[in-house]
Amino acid sequence: MLRLTPIATSCQPQTRIVGADVPKYRGKMVHLVGRFISIENASDKTFAVLAADDEEVIIVNPHDLPIPPKKLEVVGTVEEDTDRIIAVSVISLGDSLDMSLVRKAASYMQDPRFRDLFTM
Repeated sequence: MLRLTPIATSCQPQTRIVGADVPKYRGKMVHLVGRFISIENASDKTFAVLAADDEEVIIVNPHDLPIPPKKLEVVGTVEEDTDRIIAVSVISLGDSLDMSLVRKAASYMQDPRFRDLFTM
């Protein structure tokens, strides 16, 4: 019998959030979809993203990941003492993504009635 095992034992479900949700996920790994706004502070390696709910979120980019000029997804951990996200991955999503659908999907994923549909 073939038995599948997880690649890493530390894999946990990761949450897709919008900007207003950032404070609720301090210390947790999240996915945030948004649009690149600007470099905030080049020496601190931070940039700003306008999340799907039109909230501005500061992203820390300690690994000098390439920053797409349009819509993107940031995967990272929300800092414990601030509302910044420390990026471990930045993924380009092009320019045609409908941000209202992203906002709705994030709300469904966090709704207790539907949460089990989005977790493994």
